[in-house]
Amino acid sequence: MRQQQPFQDAFAELRDSDEFRAYPLQVRAAFQRVAAWLPSREASFPITQINASFAKMLRDKAACERGWRFGNQALAMLQIVVARAVASGVLEKNRVRQLPKILPPRQQSNQRRAIRPIRHRIPASTNSPEYEKSSG
Repeated sequence: MRQQQPFQDAFAELRDSDEFRAYPLQVRAAFQRVAAWLPSREASFPITQINASFAKMLRDKAACERGWRFGNQALAMLQIVVARAVASGVLEKNRVRQLPKILPPRQQSNQRRAIRPIRHRIPASTNSPEYEKSSG
């Protein structure tokens, strides 16, 4: 890896590596989709300039355009590329490692709404003595 290498070139190196082939096919396909989606400005960003705010912006942008899962996949790809740059010595510190994933939207509960209590008591039958007291 070079010092001022753009993000897209760093991903191309990852894609050609044996490490990339070790990932499951579903993960590799997701990373390819993210790389194809990546806006040109972000793709040409130098790897040495990537920090947590850039990663958060990219994650949120991907999530807004294609959903929370796609945003998390973009973040994972970015974290792997930066981790490789740290391992090769291009970067001193991994600044995107601690960035949290986006949580899925909360599902609607199947519980019914609370039923309001009835103010007066309903008798069990019309023949009971309580029915005669309440009607009289």
